[in-house]
Amino acid sequence: MPVMDGLEATHRIRQDGRWNTLPIVAMTANAMKGDQEKCLDAGMNDYLAKPVTIVEVVAMVQKWTSSGGSAIAPILPQDVALGAASDVVQQPINDGKALHQLGGDQGLLD
Repeated sequence: MPVMDGLEATHRIRQDGRWNTLPIVAMTANAMKGDQEKCLDAGMNDYLAKPVTIVEVVAMVQKWTSSGGSAIAPILPQDVALGAASDVVQQPINDGKALHQLGGDQGLLD
């Protein structure tokens, strides 16, 4: 993040007592030894190391929200259930759509 990192943002959020119960989950590419502990020590509730799957993200939302993630159900693809990872049907990658999403950068797709 350009202005402050997630650790500082969490520290500032936790300084305001109104947000003591707000779930904060790190989603970071920093997966070195000790990174998870730094996040938890900063006041985050949990930690996800990238790359993440939609199943992992949904499971984390369910874990930390009273709604169990039901509020995000309408935005999920039809083939992604809010159940266990084994319930998810894997769809083949649409290379044309993926290439479009990557701005035509074939190297990123490969």
